Amino acid sequence: IIAERARKRMYARSQKQAESKSIMKNITNCKKIHLSTKMLTVDYPVNFVKSVSCQICEHILADPVETTCKHLFCRLCILKCLKVLGSYCPSCHYPCFPTDLVNPVRSFLSMLNTLAVRCPVKDCHEEVTLGKYSHHFSSHKEQKDKGT
Repeated sequence: IIAERARKRMYARSQKQAESKSIMKNITNCKKIHLSTKMLTVDYPVNFVKSVSCQICEHILADPVETTCKHLFCRLCILKCLKVLGSYCPSCHYPCFPTDLVNPVRSFLSMLNTLAVRCPVKDCHEEVTLGKYSHHFSSHKEQKDKGT
C-alpha cells in the first residue's frame, strides 16, 4: 500500500511537471525564432544536447543567460516566464529576478557558437556554425527581397 501511494504521488508530480513545462512553452512561443536541437548536424549525446538547450523551450540556447542557481535559458524565454509566472527559477524554484541574470562564461559561449547546424531554408543544404547562422540566414532574406 505504501509503495502504491508513493508511485501515485510520483506520477502526479511528473504530470504536474509536464503541465508546467507545457505552460512555459506556451508562454514563450518561440518556435519560429529559436532553432530546434534537431537542426544540429552532429548526433551528440543526450546530456550534451541538454546542456546547450534552453530548459524552458528546449531549443538550442539563443542569447543565453545564467541564473544565480546556475541554470541556462534563452534570454527571451526566461524574461517572459519571470514576467508571467513570478520571480523564481523555472527549473528549481529558487528566487530569481531579471537583474540576477548574467552571461554564461566565455568558453561556454565560444563552444556554443562553434556548433554546426543545418540551414532550415528549403533547398539550402548548407551547414553553418551557430555563431555565423544569423548572417547566413539574413543572406536568404536579402535574396528573397531582391527577388520580389
